[in-house]
Amino acid sequence: SVDSYRLSDVIKSNGSGLIDLFDGNDFVVDGAYLENLRAGHDGELVFALDVNENASGSEKAESQGVAYKSATLTLTFIDGNVVVLDQFSALTQAMLLEEGASGRQLFYTAIGDAGANRFNNEGYVGNTAFDATLRFAVPEQVADLGQLSSALLDVELLVTDTRQGDPEAFYDFTNGFESVGVLNCADAAALDDLAPGGPAPGMIDLRPDPATVVSWRYFPAAEAHYLVAYEDLYPNTGDYDFNDMIVSYQVSVGTTEALNVKVIRVEGYMVARGSTFSHDWSLAIDLPAATTGAGTLSLFAPGSAAPMTGYPAQVSLAGDLDIQPFSDSRALLANPLGSAVEQVNTYLNHPPLQQGQRFYVELEIDNNDVDLNTLAAGAPFDPYLFVRDTSQEVHLPNRSIRRWDAINQKETAFVDSNGYPFALLLPSDWAWPIEYVDIGTAYPRLLSFINSSTTQDTDWYLFPVEGLVQPVTTAFWQWAH
Repeated sequence: SVDSYRLSDVIKSNGSGLIDLFDGNDFVVDGAYLENLRAGHDGELVFALDVNENASGSEKAESQGVAYKSATLTLTFIDGNVVVLDQFSALTQAMLLEEGASGRQLFYTAIGDAGANRFNNEGYVGNTAFDATLRFAVPEQVADLGQLSSALLDVELLVTDTRQGDPEAFYDFTNGFESVGVLNCADAAALDDLAPGGPAPGMIDLRPDPATVVSWRYFPAAEAHYLVAYEDLYPNTGDYDFNDMIVSYQVSVGTTEALNVKVIRVEGYMVARGSTFSHDWSLAIDLPAATTGAGTLSLFAPGSAAPMTGYPAQVSLAGDLDIQPFSDSRALLANPLGSAVEQVNTYLNHPPLQQGQRFYVELEIDNNDVDLNTLAAGAPFDPYLFVRDTSQEVHLPNRSIRRWDAINQKETAFVDSNGYPFALLLPSDWAWPIEYVDIGTAYPRLLSFINSSTTQDTDWYLFPVEGLVQPVTTAFWQWAH
C-alpha cells in the first residue's frame, strides 16, 4: 500500500555506494515505511538498480550490465541493536573472472537497457529507468523496522578482468553512477516481469520459467480416488447391481504461477468386473480446441512397478483429452484359474479376490491457455464405458456420446424413464453390491435420493445392508501408493 521511491545516494563511478535508505529523493522515509514494504514483500526489502553503462562493444543501449561483488544492509535500531544482512539475491547471474583472481566464479548481476521513466504507477513518477531488482530477506527474528534509527545499503560492484573480452567486458562498470530505488511489490513484480536488457553474454536467468509447474491440484483429493460403478446392459436395466464394471481414478493437475495447466496426470485401477461382457474404459476431460500436448500411458500388472509389455505407449493431445487406459476388461481382469465363475470381485467368499491392473498417464501441455478454474469446473470429468458386446456407451447422467461406433449417437441423458442412472460416481471406500443384488436393495436410501432429484439422503452410500455388499477396502485394490 506504500509507494516506491528513488534514493538520493547512488553507486558511484568507482563501483561503490553507501546508500541511506532514509534519504529519499524528495520523499520522506522512515522505519515504519520500510516495515510496510517488508510486509508487502513477504519478509523482503527489494531494491532497484538503474544500469547506467557505456553503450559500446557488446554493451549497447538495448543491453547493459554490471555484477555485484557484495551488498550489505545494515539496520540500526533505537535501542542500539545492530543487524547486518549480507545475503542478497538477484534474478540473473554470470560466471565471471574478477580482476586479479585465478578463476571464474558465480556472481549475481544486474542487466538493463537505456529506457527512461520506467514506472509511473502507484503514484510514483521517476526520472530514472530502473532495470533490475536486488533483494534482501529480512528474517522474522529481526524486530519491527519501525524501531529503526538508520538503514544503510552498502553496494560494491565487481571489477572484472576486461582483458578476457565477454562476458567480463560486458559486466564492467564504466559510465558514472548507478541510481538505486526502493520498490513496492507491484513495481518489483512489474520490473521482474519486464526483464529489460536480456539476454546478455553469459547470463544465467534465475527467473521462473512461465511454464514451470509451481503447484498441484488433485481431483477429488490428494489422498483419494473417484470410484465409478456401471450397469452395462444400458439401455436396459438388467439386474441393476452396479458392479458390472468398477474403476477408480484420480486426476492431478500441475499449474504455473498464473494457474495455467501444464501437466495432467491420471492414475487409476480396475477394481471389479461383475459381468460376462467385456468393456473398454475411458476418461475424457474437456479442454480448449487449440490445446496440444504429448505424453505416455502405462499399464501395470498387480504388484508390479514395471509397465506391462507394449508400454509405455505414446499419447498425443489435440483438443479434448480422451484416453482409454483399459481395453477388453474381460481379458485384463479375468476369472481366477480353475474357477467356474466369470465375474471377479463381486461374490462373497468365492472365488478369491483379485487385484486389478493399474494405469498411469502423464501429459505435458504445449500452450498456456488451459485455465485451471475452467478445467476444474468439469470435474469429475467424463469417465465412460464402451460395452463391446452391445456397442453401447455408458456415461454418468447428462453426458454425451463420444465414440463414433456407439449406438444412439444423440443420447445425452443416460438415465431410464424413471430417472435411474446407469453409472454412479462414489467415494473410493464405497462397498458395492454383491452379484445379482439390486443396488436399491443393498442401499435402501438410494431410492429416496433419486426420487427427490438428488436433494434428499445425499449420504445414501454410507448405509448398506450388511451381507449384501462386498466388504473390500481401498487398501486391497489400491496396491501401489
